[in-house]
Amino acid sequence: MSNKPSQGLVLNIRHELDSVTVSLIGDGSNIFGQRIRDELTGVTTHPPKHVVFDLSELTFINSVLVGVIVEFVVRLQREGTKLELCEAKGQVLEVLRNCNVERLLRFEKA
Repeated sequence: MSNKPSQGLVLNIRHELDSVTVSLIGDGSNIFGQRIRDELTGVTTHPPKHVVFDLSELTFINSVLVGVIVEFVVRLQREGTKLELCEAKGQVLEVLRNCNVERLLRFEKA
């Protein structure tokens, strides 16, 4: 399990058998994209069958973080990984919808 801060954002990656849960916690407005990208690269080294993005505790998202998520999703989809995003709400859900992220992965309601 990984739990690293990135200027107000905590990235928690939990591995369980053939699945991974990626939780983004806090404020993603001031992130350094490469740092988050590097953490997520570990997941793509040996792609799991299923990845869940838990955004229940993400309070704000910016375009840099959306780009990192989309890049990660596209890479895993090429490997056949099933992906879903759960519990996005408020500003986070609005930004993801405005960026058409729903075209790439299934949104699950809270």
